Amino acid sequence: MTIKKSICFLSKVANNITFSFAESLKNNDYDIFICIDDNDCIIPNYDSNCITIIRIYNNDSEINGFTGSVVYTLNRACSRDKALYYFCKINVDYDYIWFLEEDVFIPNKDTIRLIDEKYTHEDLLSSMNEIKLSQHDNTFHWQHWWRNENKINFPWAHSMISAIRVSNTLLKHILEFATINKYLLFDELLFNTITLQNNLHITTPIELSNIIFSFDDIVIDKVNPLFLYHPIRSVIKQQSLRESL
Repeated sequence: MTIKKSICFLSKVANNITFSFAESLKNNDYDIFICIDDNDCIIPNYDSNCITIIRIYNNDSEINGFTGSVVYTLNRACSRDKALYYFCKINVDYDYIWFLEEDVFIPNKDTIRLIDEKYTHEDLLSSMNEIKLSQHDNTFHWQHWWRNENKINFPWAHSMISAIRVSNTLLKHILEFATINKYLLFDELLFNTITLQNNLHITTPIELSNIIFSFDDIVIDKVNPLFLYHPIRSVIKQQSLRESL
């Protein structure tokens, strides 16, 4: 049976560079999506045979419980909430989906494919997986653990989620959580916690080890074309790095 895979970029607005690179990723193995936060932004010219644009009304996502996952937009649904709503409720046929923030640097069009060929059946690929077993477990000191309080029982787990791959099975559990609770967990807790609590399979690939938190663009001394990098906020810089490889 053919495994259906997709890549979904999460974007605040639309820009030509992201669209152009997204078009280059389209092949027989992947369908390409861009979920845009700002429903009123102007979409650049693009090849609709290569890219599907996800534009969801905020209210449609919110009334179905797909809201609140991003700390900067707690009072409304953002692109991540809307993308999860889309793949959990509207377009549910993909076995694996990559969710990529726009400031994730992808060295070339083969990087994602090569990671997928190495990690074939995991429910979640993420850069890390730190676990808090109870209120008194201080193994991992992290400033955002409290965001799960009164929302879900222990155990909890977290990771950077700027670049993750999610299985259809995990999405079904996220749908169940959103349907029952009418909200999503903070995104850096959401995917790993739901994976942990449902005994799903998680791997933290070395290829995602450069998905880190930083207020500034990370400095890359030498690009490994098999790795993803975050953050590189300037898409112009991303394009220049790709051209230099």
